[in-house]
Amino acid sequence: MSADENNLHHPTLRRTLRGEPSASTIQFRNLRYASIPARYQEPIPDDKLEVGKDGVYDATQFGPSCPQLHGAQAWDLTLIGDAVLPCGHGQGKTENMNEFDCLNVIVTVPKGIQSNEKSRRRGLPVFVWVHGGGLSIGSNSWPQYDLRRLVERGAETDKPFIGVAMDYRLNIFGFLASDEIGAAGNMGYKDQVLAFRWVKKAHCWVRRGSEQHHCCRRVGGSDITIDSTLRQCRARGTLRPGYRHEWGSNIA
Repeated sequence: MSADENNLHHPTLRRTLRGEPSASTIQFRNLRYASIPARYQEPIPDDKLEVGKDGVYDATQFGPSCPQLHGAQAWDLTLIGDAVLPCGHGQGKTENMNEFDCLNVIVTVPKGIQSNEKSRRRGLPVFVWVHGGGLSIGSNSWPQYDLRRLVERGAETDKPFIGVAMDYRLNIFGFLASDEIGAAGNMGYKDQVLAFRWVKKAHCWVRRGSEQHHCCRRVGGSDITIDSTLRQCRARGTLRPGYRHEWGSNIA
């Protein structure tokens, strides 16, 4: 496949994106949905993407995770047994962490959606994954949370959909509250609200996005997270009537 076939011009983001291909999907990584002005401050909507000299944004590399315990990805896998998953660049021992650049999403789409007239007419549902980890660990780049397997299965069964996995602030960076240091707390929840808002604004990866949204959470700390986030999203009109929500586990 040529490099051009891995590119997608996104009309809402006003950028051409270069994604990472697999057998039947293209994954667009490190798409910013918000910025952090200072530690413990509320996120600001921000979808600016810096393009290269060729005018294309390189979405083939994983974005930074929120700072957390190194090795947490491998430990998380022990919860489902003696499992080991291969890690690429930006995963495992090479996982990048940055307090201020961790608000990004990974979007996985089935190949051929732009040339598939059926998909173009009806739009595609959007599946949103909110990782767990007790509000202290986790990242959308972890291999056990890779949505490519689900998106590939959807394409195989003629039920294609778009997968979106979000990162948000964790542990003290996302949930510490203290008047003494000016931390209002629950920044991680507020990050998630902006991520859902980004999905609503930018999910038209084909001619028009479907109004169906399906959110899956991993059982654990994200139970509290997603309940709080969804209340805010509903109150602000971010979620549409087609939204569905259910529990999940490790995807791998």
